[in-house]
Amino acid sequence: MITKIILEAIVYTLLYSAFMLLLFKLQGAKRQLYNYPPAIRECAIKRGITTQEELDSNAKKNKIPGLLVMLLLSIVITCAVNKQFTFFAGFWQSYIFFNVFSLAW
Repeated sequence: MITKIILEAIVYTLLYSAFMLLLFKLQGAKRQLYNYPPAIRECAIKRGITTQEELDSNAKKNKIPGLLVMLLLSIVITCAVNKQFTFFAGFWQSYIFFNVFSLAW
């Protein structure tokens, strides 16, 4: 059981990472600068590549689809793959998925 959930968490992480890479490929590096470390963002602002307002705008636009994909993947794995439909099962599996994802990044 635990091995299965760990494998599912790894698959979850890989699928979400693939989504992020696709988003990066479609949008380009400039629209994804908000994901970079603060030193790189500050350097881009100093060089005139972007502004703080543009960074904030891109972050807001991309966080909603990102959250929806995270939730959708969690629901699909919990309900369709594991056949678990209770709140408790969904909560714990999502908790594990999100923590494994955080550890991976």
